[in-house]
Amino acid sequence: MTKRIIQVVGFKNAGKTTFCCRLIQEWTKRGLRVGAIRHDGHDFTFDREGTDSWKLSQAGADPVSITSASQTAVFSRRPSALADLISSMGEVDLILVEGFKHENHPKVVLINTKEEWEQLKELNRIIAVLTRVPLDGAIPCPYWFVHDQEKCIEYLLRIMGVEAT
Repeated sequence: MTKRIIQVVGFKNAGKTTFCCRLIQEWTKRGLRVGAIRHDGHDFTFDREGTDSWKLSQAGADPVSITSASQTAVFSRRPSALADLISSMGEVDLILVEGFKHENHPKVVLINTKEEWEQLKELNRIIAVLTRVPLDGAIPCPYWFVHDQEKCIEYLLRIMGVEAT
């Protein structure tokens, strides 16, 4: 089965995570299982210093897995390709990807300035734009101002084949 994937891309502080959370809430409200993948342009720390899993990692284990009755996490000191992360998602109805601008999946682009649009408008597979500023020229897909993101969410639900409630 082909996985349904939407990317949300834009520059720092464009509102990507906030919009992703709204999408996840809407999709899960409709009974869908949603996987999320986020790209971090910085070196993040996921495990806390001093925990047993942190100690195992510091000793040289790679990857380190930890599981409990309610959750599982896997830590690795290597970057992963988006395709590998998508493959690892398991049984989900939709996958929401935050970032990975140059990957080849349908994208919603979040824009704070006209300059950002000029830098991002050539990305492939843009299906929608959310903007904080009026954009000049022809926009090759539907677009809304950020305060109208509900319309964008409904549009995405429709094109992803999700029934409205």
